[in-house]
Amino acid sequence: MLKHRIRAKLAPVRLGIAVRRISAPDGDGFVGYNSVEGALVVAFAGTSMDDIVEWMANLDFKKEDFPYDGCEGCQVHTGFYTAYLELRSQVREFVQYFLQQHPDAPIWVTGHSLGAAIAVHCMVDLMSLSYNVRRVVNFGQPRVGNKQFATFVASLAESLDFPLYRLVHNRDPVPHLPPRAFGFHHQPFEVFYNEDQTSYIVCNDSGEDPQCSDQFLVDLDVADHLNYLGVPMG
Repeated sequence: MLKHRIRAKLAPVRLGIAVRRISAPDGDGFVGYNSVEGALVVAFAGTSMDDIVEWMANLDFKKEDFPYDGCEGCQVHTGFYTAYLELRSQVREFVQYFLQQHPDAPIWVTGHSLGAAIAVHCMVDLMSLSYNVRRVVNFGQPRVGNKQFATFVASLAESLDFPLYRLVHNRDPVPHLPPRAFGFHHQPFEVFYNEDQTSYIVCNDSGEDPQCSDQFLVDLDVADHLNYLGVPMG
């Protein structure tokens, strides 16, 4: 099952022999080398459990042009993009640091909540520098940009070892934000888990499959957002 594949791939990160912390006012995470899988991992933390409801309530819907070649008409959420820019120099520095020691290591990128949005920008940035990004798995990801940006991200993800997955747990409200009505759109592929996380659907390539999380209206109950694959988040 996909659930067990992802858990098996991510769990060994805890056994990595070397980790470097990355931190900025609007983002947090680490870059590390996973000696078990022989992969370099870039991971971004989500908003803290105490702050998540306030963060959702105060999230603005401002967009700006995305300044990357080949991304025509792309716009991204200003706050998410700024959060990655604050971390970008640290990410690049530590990725290069570990690659000097492990030059053939593939790069895995992951994040939860706000961290998932930052992870999308990290993936685009590292791939633009021709780094060997091979896997991206996000949890409870908000919408990062407009439909053109989602299409651009999907085109980059075609080279990954398996599709860019963003897991959504049942009624998690964060993937509903920012709203589609404000011009935001998810990239594929959503993996939608039921409430007790005993089954899932790999959703279609539209990014907005009405049979998956889009079947629900957004509310401020964050219980599903704070648990993925049985692991407490936040």
